[in-house]
Amino acid sequence: MGRTLYLNENRGLRVRRDGPSIWIHWVERSGQRVPVRLISRVVIIGNVKLEAGAITLFTKNDIPVIFMSCSGEEEAVAIPYNHRLAKHYGEQKILFDAPENEKRYENWVETKRMVIQVNMLKRLQKKMSDELHFGLAHLPQL
Repeated sequence: MGRTLYLNENRGLRVRRDGPSIWIHWVERSGQRVPVRLISRVVIIGNVKLEAGAITLFTKNDIPVIFMSCSGEEEAVAIPYNHRLAKHYGEQKILFDAPENEKRYENWVETKRMVIQVNMLKRLQKKMSDELHFGLAHLPQL
């Protein structure tokens, strides 16, 4: 299992692809080469100058990339996708083999959707944010 690479918003930080590794460069500091084979996931916090080639290098090597705001909210995720090679076909097939697994997945999706909706309402309506709560008491019956 590899390590998590955290890239935080920093003035002068630049990340670019360099063959099978990435090159991280800071202003007034020497750069650092990180081989992709040592990384299991990437978390990017804030506004980081990042070449698109670095993102494709991560996803090509089955490494998810999570983009977060400076406040710590998850904004987006880049995950590997290859329609010609179904790497996860077996795992996905097992997930839906049993009807109870399908129901559990539907419940998870619905719960995730509710969390996103509550967080969006809190961001849009600051006055209501103290009144909106999401916890175990508000989950649908499984």
